[in-house]
This record gives sequence, structure tokens and C-alpha cells, in this order.
Amino acid sequence: MYFKLISQALLVLLILITFNATAENIHWRSIDSPILIDADVVIPAGDTLTIDAGTVIQFLSDKSLNVEGKIEIVDEGLVTLTSMSDEKWLGLNIDSKEVFVISNLHISNAVTGLKLISSPNVAVSNNLIENNGTGISLTVDDGVRSNVNAITDNDIRNNVTGISARSTGADIQRNLILNNTSVGISLSGGSCGGGSACGWRSNVQDNLIVGSETGINIFGHQLVMNNNDIYNSTIGISNRNLNNTSYNVTNNNIVGWSAFAYVNQSPDNVDLGSVWLGQPESEQSICDVEDNINRGRVLFAASSSAFPTNHNYDLPSAIASETQNSHPSCPDDGYQYVSTDMSWSNTESPITITESLFIASSATLTVEAGTEILFNAGIGLMVEGSLIVAGQSYTHFAAAQDEQWQGITFKRSVQEVITNLHISNAVTGLKLTSSPNVAVSNNLIENNGTGISLTVDD
Repeated sequence: MYFKLISQALLVLLILITFNATAENIHWRSIDSPILIDADVVIPAGDTLTIDAGTVIQFLSDKSLNVEGKIEIVDEGLVTLTSMSDEKWLGLNIDSKEVFVISNLHISNAVTGLKLISSPNVAVSNNLIENNGTGISLTVDDGVRSNVNAITDNDIRNNVTGISARSTGADIQRNLILNNTSVGISLSGGSCGGGSACGWRSNVQDNLIVGSETGINIFGHQLVMNNNDIYNSTIGISNRNLNNTSYNVTNNNIVGWSAFAYVNQSPDNVDLGSVWLGQPESEQSICDVEDNINRGRVLFAASSSAFPTNHNYDLPSAIASETQNSHPSCPDDGYQYVSTDMSWSNTESPITITESLFIASSATLTVEAGTEILFNAGIGLMVEGSLIVAGQSYTHFAAAQDEQWQGITFKRSVQEVITNLHISNAVTGLKLTSSPNVAVSNNLIENNGTGISLTVDD
């Protein structure tokens, strides 16, 4: 018995020494399981790490497995990559030009479970990735914008972020993305100058995404996103488009959201296509310009029933959807949204405005000449549609007290000529934002911080 215990201790020691450095082709066998790793392991380009199914490999908290060649799993069953303790290991990093599929891995308790770095020929399929900081991370370090990694048929659960693709493309299909606390799928990357989208393209299709703060978060990707089930998230989809972004989105089921089904983070209009929202009160499901004037409109067609999806996962029970009046992703801007024509008469003068107003592109505000409009401190008038003075004399827009009001802003306005306005005691008397076809003529603008300001937001 004493000899047997010494032999087992030597075997563990041998495993620790053998697999803790840069290595050529090596084979981790299930008979040696669990294999304990106490240093970073590197598989060089051209070499293969072969692992028997059923093998358990445990890493110290600050160690990683780095593959520049490729990985092969022998026989059926999962290989487990995890940490030796409650502290997270660094994870599996792939930086390879080889062509292979990562499959049959169970990766847990890592800072990043699986990271693909500039590895355009590597696909990820049929893995269990759970309890990590980020489940799967896709990124580049060579500036190539055309990479698209296939991420298919994986079970990705209980991470902080399920899948993250930054400055690279992803083809994400038929995955179960369950209870990832922050984001189910995050597609990001920023702009390539002038606020324009770069070249990365992603496809998100036929996934079941359940129980995240945000189901899908999109920023700057050329995108196809169809036939996904997005259940029981605070925000179903949050999207920020960039200039020249192609965006093909339709036939998604967004159900059980607790704040908004869809949030438009961009000042541009976006088309959500046909969508099933799980309830008939569809307008309240969306955060767009009606909720925050700095957002573009969301165009969509609310379906009366769910769309079919091509995955084999059982759908969860949907929680009751409810719209929050304000959420950090869609903050209350203090503006009253006006979508129908309105008028102010001289007989009502002076008219005191206590809440900022936004005149939508579908509406016209008509003010009788000679009317005095007084605004409380900090209150403003923003016009996307038209502001017309009926008559030949000025209409006076001024502060109700000694403190300045915000002034009048024409934002992407359809109006052709601004005339007969007398604007005083505002922070900015008249501001034109991305309104290149609007002329300003025959107005009196005095005693403001700035008289006339020209700017863009597009």
C-alpha cells in the first residue's frame, strides 16, 4: 500500500512537469485524469493537442491553454477544462491559421472560457461552456475585418457574457444561450472614421436566448438576424447602428422582456422587420424617438403569433412583459412627444410652457403672430416637423423667469424656411442640427448665450 501511494504521487508530479510548457504533439489520456496544470501550456503552430474524451484537465487560477496549432478530441464524450479551485483560470486561447472544429469541450470557471484570436478557419460546435466571465470571445489582432467564425449548436450558460464578437464577424446559429447575466450575444467594434461601419459582418439565426439583462447587444456590425427566440431578458435587443450599416432583421420572437423588447441606441431610424412581441401592446414595447428624442424611430410590423425557429430546445415559460417608463438604456429625456398637429392662439397669450416639447416629423406647430410663449428654466422646444408663424409679425419665445430656457432646436427638420421668430434669453436661441435644407430669414434673435448654432448629429 505504501509503495502504491508513492507511485500515485509520482504520477501526479510527472503529469505536472510534462504538460506545463511549450510542447510539440502531445496526447492527454483519460487514464491519467485528472491532469493538473500549474503553468501556461502552448501548442505551437503545426502541432496537435490530442485529448481522450472523458479526460478532466484542471488549471491553476492564473494559467491558460494556448493553441497555435489545433486540438483533436478522441472518441465520444466531453473533455473537461476547468480550474483546480474556486478561483478562475484564464481559459483556452486559440490563435491559429489551421482549419479545424473545436467540439466536445466542457469549459468552466475561466475568465474567458474560449477565446479565438485572428483564427478565421476555426469553428466552434457542440460544446458546453458555463460559469465563466465570458463564454466565447472572438477578436482580431491583425486588422483583418473579413473573418467570420461559425459558432453553432453550443450550450452556453451561466456566464456573465455568453458570446462576444469584437471587431470581427460571427455566424451564430442554433445555440442555447441561457442565463448569461449581462449579455447573451454582444457584437461590437466601433467605427472606421466618420462614424461609418467597418467591414465585419455577422449572422445571428435560430438561437434560443434566455434570461440576460440584454439578450442581444449590437454596435456597428453589418448584420443579418432572423428567427431567434429571445425570452425573459430585461432588454430583448439593444442596437446602435453606424453610417452605412446593412441591417437585415426580421421574424424574431422577443418575449417576456421586463423593460423593452427593443432599444434603438442610434439617432438613425432602424427597421426591426416583422416581430412577435408576445402581447398586443406593441408600441410600448419599443424604445425610440417617442421615448427619447436622441433616438431614431423603430419601424416594425407586430405579428399576431410567434415565428417558427430552427432549433431543438424547449421554450421556457415567458414572464409577464412590462414596459418601464425609464431604464438606463432608455433614459427619460423630459420631452413630451407631439405626433399630431397643434396650434397656439394669440387669445391664449402669454402661454407658459412647463415641459419640453418635441414636434415629430408628422406634426406641425402653428403659432398665431403676436403670441408670447414663455418657457420655464431649462425647458426647450425641438422641431423635427414644422413650426409655422401664422401672420406677418413676430411671435416671441422667451424665458418665463430670469433664468434661461434652452431655446428652439430644429433637428433633421422637414421645414424649408424659419421666419418671424423673436427668440430671447435662451442658452442657444436657435439651433439647427442636421437640417441642411432649412433657411433662416427675417427673425429677431437677441440676448441669448448663443444666437444661432449650426451642428450635425449624423
